[in-house]
Amino acid sequence: MRGRRGALLGVATALLTIPIGVAVNQVLNEGTWSLPWIGVALLSVIVASVADRRWIADARREDGPAAPARRWPRPDFGRQYAQYVLSSLRFIDQKGLPTVGFHTPELDEVFVEVHLARRAPHDVSSDPLADLPGDVTERLSLGDFLDRPEPAILAVTGAAGSGKTTLLRRTARDISSSPKGRRRRVAVLLNLREHVDAVVRDPRVPLPEVARATLGRLGATEPPTWLERQFTEGACVVLLDGLDEIARDEDRRKISGWVEDQIAHHPGNDYVITSRPYGYRTAPVQGALVLQVRRLTDEQVERFVRSWYLAVERRSTGERDDDVRSRAAAESADLLSRLRANPGLYDLTANPLLLTMIANVHRFRGALPGSRTDLYRDICEVMLWRRHEAKDLAHELKGEDKETVVRVLAYAMMERQVRDLPRGEIVPLVAPVLERLATPVPPDRFLDDVGASGLLIEKEPGLHSFVHHTFQEYLAAEHIHDHRLVGVLADAVDDVWWRDTTLLYSSRADADAVIAAALESGTVSALTLALDCVEQRADVAPELRRRLTDVLTGGPRDDIDPERRRLHTRVVLTRHLHRLAPVAGDGLLCVQPISALIYRLFQRDVADSGVDRTPGTPLPADPDAPVAGIRAEDAAALVRWVNDLLGEDLYRLPTQEEMRDAAARKLIAADVRSVWTHSDLGPRRRWTLTETGETGATPFSERIVIARV
Repeated sequence: MRGRRGALLGVATALLTIPIGVAVNQVLNEGTWSLPWIGVALLSVIVASVADRRWIADARREDGPAAPARRWPRPDFGRQYAQYVLSSLRFIDQKGLPTVGFHTPELDEVFVEVHLARRAPHDVSSDPLADLPGDVTERLSLGDFLDRPEPAILAVTGAAGSGKTTLLRRTARDISSSPKGRRRRVAVLLNLREHVDAVVRDPRVPLPEVARATLGRLGATEPPTWLERQFTEGACVVLLDGLDEIARDEDRRKISGWVEDQIAHHPGNDYVITSRPYGYRTAPVQGALVLQVRRLTDEQVERFVRSWYLAVERRSTGERDDDVRSRAAAESADLLSRLRANPGLYDLTANPLLLTMIANVHRFRGALPGSRTDLYRDICEVMLWRRHEAKDLAHELKGEDKETVVRVLAYAMMERQVRDLPRGEIVPLVAPVLERLATPVPPDRFLDDVGASGLLIEKEPGLHSFVHHTFQEYLAAEHIHDHRLVGVLADAVDDVWWRDTTLLYSSRADADAVIAAALESGTVSALTLALDCVEQRADVAPELRRRLTDVLTGGPRDDIDPERRRLHTRVVLTRHLHRLAPVAGDGLLCVQPISALIYRLFQRDVADSGVDRTPGTPLPADPDAPVAGIRAEDAAALVRWVNDLLGEDLYRLPTQEEMRDAAARKLIAADVRSVWTHSDLGPRRRWTLTETGETGATPFSERIVIARV
């Protein structure tokens, strides 16, 4: 009734405006007509009429049935609110990253939308690098679910660094920049960790009130109940970020219950809540459709790298000309080629956070992969504690203490030569270290905390492993450095299990003891390791460097002792074939095509056979450049030579299936257009990027790539 009285009052005001205006005119102008006063009267009628229509609309909302969601006409505050959202979310969030540049790229310049798939909560992995099973082919976008006739309730789950927060930030920007034609035009983004105290203190606190607390000075200009009206009319997309970042399980469940209450009170809006898997499993939201973030595809990785470099170059120079584009293209191509040459690093790019860190390190430190140790240190720090500190999240242990404990665990796993360990065996390993800290933490709680970071994952119930074996090797190398255990590495120069740990150690510490032990051993694997250690460090003892050169001096010369020449060839081959990556089936693919140096060594060794192995294309002068123009029979002969020389029947040409594998195409150099492949059923076939042909039809192939069984 109050609304109707207001409406009647508005009508009466409009009707009285004209006679009042006329009367004023007569008094002030001595009975004569004045055009200005007539204009004032007419303007008053127009204003009163507009107010009348608004009062009537308000009356209908108050006294009539609930009105359907309607499009707000973007008054001044609506535009101000949208602009506030756009400006506050303009740049990518790099808080907590140890290596960043002077200029932060804008979100819209580098954003690559992650894909989603519907999953049951218990099926979502905490592994930041894991992909979904092969039978899960869905690649959906968040926009596929929003702004539909029926409002959506979504739970977007994913491992650490999988892009959940960035997805919500970009979604809020998209809605705010293009509201026209949307059913729900108001984006409300809340970081749940910032509102825990308010909700726990008063679980009945309404969502509009919580949202209003994020507006800062803009909130002072909000018309009365503007936010309430948007929620009531179903005009909002509510983006709730970071359920897992609420530390206490009890508080997390209270927040989840509060979200359910708000959905019931404001049912016409879209709701999206993000969480890591463990956080959502402990406090699910009833009625929510669970979506898992998928790892980045190769195409997404490449698109991000190219966009990121272009954005950084433009912002750092202030220019947008062809020179800027050329520099960005060259730098992004350099990073991508370095990553493809290092499968261990390329694996990490499937995670958006790790990819961003790799791009930062490459751009602003000029490193990769020569400074792998620095990169792995940055990643471990970010996953364990830097992001928590940047977000002001509570944690029981200092970051350095967490690293100390996980180093102990990594070293113990390396000693046992295992990649995973049962929880029951981990607890007695870390408990003594935790007890010595200033703030002791129970081992189970420590494991849960490190597991939530994504660095340590639970592969199966009660069975833990590092998210990538590289981190186990790096952390073990740090433990060896901290505790001066280089003797362990010197004793293991012939054990391939310790190879990468040794190289990571030698990149930052004196490796003379390891090189001396390798020279003493004299085996191909030990000498290969010694050469790799020398590449890692420039400050090797001169006597050790001379001895290593004396042992390995050799090459395609006839005046070299045959045994020394054979040793040299085996070391060159072993180093070349170390860089293997898994592909379709059970095979491993060498990521480097056969080089000119290796082909010359092959030609020298088989010269007495009487068969001309000269390729169709002249061998390049650069010994590391790939050889091209190879006949099928020469490719097969080279593989037989490799197996004979190394004493193992382990190597072969890749199969057609392996070369069609996306993993193979991303690893092999971009200029490789065709290779010879192996077949058990018939003649060798030539694989190309577009087709395959029989040996007789195409006698030459550009490259030789070797696979390992």
